[in-house]
Amino acid sequence: MPSLRARLAIFLLNRLGLWRPWVSEDTLRPYLARLRSKPLAAPVPRRNLAVTKTLREGREIFRIAPGSRRAGKILYIHGGAYVEPAVGPHWTFIARLAGALGLEFIVPRYPLAPESDVGTTMPFMLALYREIIREDAPVIVMGDSAGGGLALALLQEAREQGLVMPAGLVMISPWLDGTMSAPEQARIEPHDVMLRRAGLLAAARWYAGALPLEHRWISPVNGPLEGLPPMLMLGSDCDLLVTDMRHLAERAKSANAPLDYEEVSGLCHTWPLVPLPFPEAAAGRRRIETFVRQRLSET
Repeated sequence: MPSLRARLAIFLLNRLGLWRPWVSEDTLRPYLARLRSKPLAAPVPRRNLAVTKTLREGREIFRIAPGSRRAGKILYIHGGAYVEPAVGPHWTFIARLAGALGLEFIVPRYPLAPESDVGTTMPFMLALYREIIREDAPVIVMGDSAGGGLALALLQEAREQGLVMPAGLVMISPWLDGTMSAPEQARIEPHDVMLRRAGLLAAARWYAGALPLEHRWISPVNGPLEGLPPMLMLGSDCDLLVTDMRHLAERAKSANAPLDYEEVSGLCHTWPLVPLPFPEAAAGRRRIETFVRQRLSET
């Protein structure tokens, strides 16, 4: 059973109604219109962390680096159903990990739907990945929610193109199947305080563009797992997307792919990123830190 603090945090998330934009396409469109009218959240410099910004194809690439830095970099791909930019909890989470690990985080504002689709986003991310792996430091790729799905799809495509694999991949509650077709999701949906199938399906269709939703760029659960680096995936049984995480874990086991899947009970989507303090979120972050340190020590 989740801790009292975790249950309180999830209760507050539910009361705040963070899932409401995702009820349907009809609610998602006006929500995005309001979102696009506001300034984008950006990382705030913190003690012992420097923030720099460059542009690629007119899009911002942030680098968040501690003053005392270890060898290695993290390419972090934020979530938001391919339609939302990084928000405050993303930057807080990244700052925490950058300080704890002593590693530079590279965080792109990648192209978002519905203005763009995966036909623009994937080439953009591949070009950035090519640039990062040419730098003289081992790389970890990390992402949450849609960013976790994009991280897996990116490495599948990079592998197909013969690019060097990173030292590891971390996926936090990844969105792995844009079809939203798993039968078990109907049972889980009432327990998910953040996500709804209809809204996610609308976002997936915008992101897919001309491609079918089953395409591995949108549904990387269908993509090849051979040749990928060691992976860590964190999920929860109250997350609408957990059915596809379990499917990926089964596929990885059958393919002898190096995936370590850890599923907790009673917590929400992307629980390690929740800014409200509770012990399970802290434990999730420590698990990620341990995996990253291990992978970099073995590189």
